[in-house]
Amino acid sequence: MIDGVADFSADAYVGLSYQYIYQGVAQRSDDAVARLGLSLQQRDGWFLDTWGGRTDTSRYDGGSNEEGGTSNYYAGSDYASRYSHDNDDPLSRQWEWDFNAGYSDAIGDQWQWALSHAWIERQQDDEPNQNYQEWRANLFFRDSMSLLLSYSDDYRHTGWSAFTAEWGLLLPMGAYVDFDAGAGWVDGIGGRDNYYGYGWLGLSGELTGDKRSSAAQGKIFGPLQWRVRCYHSGSAADKVLGEDRAGTQWEILFAIPLHLLSISK
Repeated sequence: MIDGVADFSADAYVGLSYQYIYQGVAQRSDDAVARLGLSLQQRDGWFLDTWGGRTDTSRYDGGSNEEGGTSNYYAGSDYASRYSHDNDDPLSRQWEWDFNAGYSDAIGDQWQWALSHAWIERQQDDEPNQNYQEWRANLFFRDSMSLLLSYSDDYRHTGWSAFTAEWGLLLPMGAYVDFDAGAGWVDGIGGRDNYYGYGWLGLSGELTGDKRSSAAQGKIFGPLQWRVRCYHSGSAADKVLGEDRAGTQWEILFAIPLHLLSISK
């Protein structure tokens, strides 16, 4: 049971960002990204989180890939030359949805853990199935530090597994701004034997007052939030969506939180 949480609550957010960076790789081609989120939480610890956004994805060339896998997933730098569609762009665009359900509980007064199972929906009508499932384990220290471990045994229906470890840090820099940093490591994304590291530095806060005193209790709309991050990923990250999506990338996000429902007995 988690103290300070209503018996049942529903929260959401709507956001618009320049770029969307996931695992150190830019998911859009220098474009604005609409982002939606919904979180359902029970005081006993059960939760369901949903995220949605329109992203780019690798297409298939109809032949065996160069990574030794059984499927045709490959988005490396020479992929366009083997691209079988009548299009110069080896990427297609679709809505991506992440449904994450699990259980969370406190460890004393400072720590909290969570274990969940996620369903990532990425399929388009005219493209092969890239949906996959993932196990996730999280550890949090207050609101300032987090650790994520995730594992998929059939990443995007490629026939191989993928693993991610990610660490994040959030430090207050006054009443209005937080310092944001993190690093991660992935294995099996962009190819069966492909692996790379990534990291970020950033700032975040609210545009409408002191972020520690402006919580809109009893109101549907919360204060406008912002975040700026600079990411850098290793050279092997270019095998995920191409060379222009790896290396140094910037992400700018504006979001409005929505408090939809709170039930306390």
